[in-house]
Amino acid sequence: MSTYYPIVYTLRSVKEHQLREGVSLRSFRPARDALCLITEGRGTARIGSNEFVLKPGMCLRVRPGETVSLMPAGKQAKLFYIHGAAVMLDLGDPEAAVAASGLPLMECGSVMLPAKAAAEAAALLKQLIPLVISNEHTDRHRSQSLFHELLHMLALYAEAGKLPADDAVLRTMKWMDRSYNNPVSLNMLPALAGLTPSSYCRAFKRVTGMTPGAYLTKVRLTEAKRLLTDRGRTLKEVARSVGFQDELYFSRTFKKREGISPSEYRRKGSRRIAIVSQLFLQDHMLALGVQPIAAPSFPSLFPGQGVPGYLRPMLNQTIPLNVERRIRYSELSALSPDIVIKTSFRHDPFDQDWREQSNTVVLDGVTKWTGYLEAFATLLGKEAEAEQIIRNIDAQQQAARDALKGLIPAGKWTVIRALADEVRLYTGRSHAMTDLLFQDLGLEMHAVDDAEPYISHGLAKLAELDPERILILWSDAGSLGRLKANPLWQSLRAVAEGQVYAPDSREWDPWGPLGRAHTIRECVNYFSRI
Repeated sequence: MSTYYPIVYTLRSVKEHQLREGVSLRSFRPARDALCLITEGRGTARIGSNEFVLKPGMCLRVRPGETVSLMPAGKQAKLFYIHGAAVMLDLGDPEAAVAASGLPLMECGSVMLPAKAAAEAAALLKQLIPLVISNEHTDRHRSQSLFHELLHMLALYAEAGKLPADDAVLRTMKWMDRSYNNPVSLNMLPALAGLTPSSYCRAFKRVTGMTPGAYLTKVRLTEAKRLLTDRGRTLKEVARSVGFQDELYFSRTFKKREGISPSEYRRKGSRRIAIVSQLFLQDHMLALGVQPIAAPSFPSLFPGQGVPGYLRPMLNQTIPLNVERRIRYSELSALSPDIVIKTSFRHDPFDQDWREQSNTVVLDGVTKWTGYLEAFATLLGKEAEAEQIIRNIDAQQQAARDALKGLIPAGKWTVIRALADEVRLYTGRSHAMTDLLFQDLGLEMHAVDDAEPYISHGLAKLAELDPERILILWSDAGSLGRLKANPLWQSLRAVAEGQVYAPDSREWDPWGPLGRAHTIRECVNYFSRI
């Protein structure tokens, strides 16, 4: 198993400089890595053998030993000069501790921040100046936190400039998914994507089927519908929690999109629904804007709430049900659910008891994620919302399929999962993940002659197939280590040729729309990096 080497970034100093017209900053050679952020004015800079035209929002990386000279072109120029250090730690060798030092604070030579981001960076650096010279422990911790925030901002915009258009759109969608509760300027999104406004809007419409503004509104209203199930929140609190500063505007927007007012939605959506399943079916309810009172969790797989990270923020008011064991109906009776959505558990002695309850709806025999979504939509009276969700996912799948054409090596693929006591070989039949990979995202499948979704104890069959490429999913480090030590595994062509791919897929779950969108994004991100 490969060793993990974390990189630690440390801030040394921050200074603000003001340069007058015709007066250059005296040439110097820094002893350590540094960053120079221009906040006002224009001019030129020479760093080593490279020349730069300076303008507000530009951040330059200065390497140790490079000669630096700056000359303003107007009345004056303002800039921040930041000294820092980055070291890579070797956790496997506590005596040595440092595996590498002198690493760059920023991978590229320059990053151009849009106006709003540049203003945010400047405000952040002004906060840093008194903190970095303070002797208080709390100030030191705060200064390091703000420094990492600055580095994250620079890395975000640096990466955006390198991405293909569709990938860049997915990045801005992810950013809106996280930042919807803050005032969001749609004008900054093209810069975040590294595209012109017109190119960005065209790419966004192609990927999602909607405008950036419509997508942001959808994200906000989806969260608003979840919050409306909490009767302890006023409409004003709900509006502000999802980024609307005006309650009246929030209500008008909600009614225009949903067909009913927030108050009416709250009355209609007051049914108490619990889910008992070994699938994260709460994904479908949350996508439709309804929060269940209780839902499945797998605490051994996802410590804490027992659910993937992309679902966690939306389930704060939901009771987690540990479905790694069998659950009796009596365990839910105290919650007084109006409806219980149930799927059968294998060899569950309590299944018959569940079926006899008048408020239980059993969803068995569903083979597609869309089937579950449509069932929930019918139950909740949200058929129109489900149709839009399916269209949005279709658009994301097509965009990802186009992006992956230039990223994935040609050849036939086989998907496996390494467990403690077996290797599962997926056949490409009736399974949400293989449907997504082979039908929707365009990977070419190595045919496996079996009617089941996967073959248990499939290592011998895998050796018989000897595929060109292997994708390993949902496998922990211990199981992977045991698999790699197996001589049969070592004899495989894909292993010998280095065509084995093992992304961190713990949260890849295409059985629901939120998980499917997350899986699509992470799949594209993984193949973009290799």
